[in-house]
Amino acid sequence: IEKIILDFQHEGKDITHDQIINAYESDGKLLFVDFCMQELEASKSTIVYTYYKTTKYQLEKLDKYHPGLTIQQITFDFLQKYKYYLVEKGNEPNTMKSDFVMIRKFLKYCHQKRTH
Repeated sequence: IEKIILDFQHEGKDITHDQIINAYESDGKLLFVDFCMQELEASKSTIVYTYYKTTKYQLEKLDKYHPGLTIQQITFDFLQKYKYYLVEKGNEPNTMKSDFVMIRKFLKYCHQKRTH
């Protein structure tokens, strides 16, 4: 747990009890939805409210499908299964496209943050 706290401090992230527990339960791997929510909240004052609200809903939908999802678990196979799940739930093609654009955007952003 100390290593997790030190990692959060080193990255300059706010630390909450839930984040520590989630990181501990996922072997210290970064949880994708947590990362996205942190970045979304950090940019809340600079983005349009409807975009914020839509993105938050998309992240909640993804978290409902796979709670505790790590970045390492997002594979082509995972994305295919998520697509089938969205179809089963009655999502329209444009809605699904928007969901996957959001996932791609945050994956790209996460990769950029890790390499800098």
